Amino acid sequence: MGKAYPLGEWADVTARYGGFGRDYEGYPWMGGYGDGPLYPGGGPTPNALVPVGPMMQQMTQEKKASAAAQAASDIHSLPGGKVGSPVTTVIDGSTVFGNSALVAATLVASNDILINTYTVQPGYSVLLDNEDPEQMVMIRPYDNTTTGSFIDCTVKIDVAKAANGDGDTVFQGSSIYFRPDQNFAAGDRFRARWNRKFEAKAGDLIRTFLRANATQPLVTVNNVTSRIGHIVRTWEILSG
Repeated sequence: MGKAYPLGEWADVTARYGGFGRDYEGYPWMGGYGDGPLYPGGGPTPNALVPVGPMMQQMTQEKKASAAAQAASDIHSLPGGKVGSPVTTVIDGSTVFGNSALVAATLVASNDILINTYTVQPGYSVLLDNEDPEQMVMIRPYDNTTTGSFIDCTVKIDVAKAANGDGDTVFQGSSIYFRPDQNFAAGDRFRARWNRKFEAKAGDLIRTFLRANATQPLVTVNNVTSRIGHIVRTWEILSG
């Protein structure tokens, strides 16, 4: 009848089957404990003398495939299989790197007024990532009529295929987040994340709008003292 075990106890039979292959980690069984050898007078057959069975081969292949998949997921790539090198870019309202100049626009209550456009260069993609701690949205709008008068308004940033095209909003929030005494000169306290992940491709426009509050009188943005400092990740496309 064989050896009986009380309910709740289990026999360790590892040594019996240790000679029939390697375990999942790929190491040979070196044990010598348990219920003894499978055959009287003999111990486990040395692993080197026993061919690996089809089940062990399958497990090995699956383990390699899993490792390869994990390695592939660790390699950052752009959508579509394009591979690139990330470069941090600051959209600062200047004419450098495809930016239009900061616009001295007059804000109209309850209307989005364009104050800056950034054009993604040919051969590049811009990845907006709300989980990237190095990326941020920064804008400090000043009134054109009074020196140092901060404009309390809504900031909206979108990505469009053309200047008048439909835009996908990637950030929206109050400019009070970026008050002069809390942002550019005050370290990390001014940080604001993008609202969503988005890939802006070559030729796309990253547009920054300001919207005056309904009760706010007309105000003109000072394009000299106001500042834009959006920080994004720009990828040079090395393959497509």
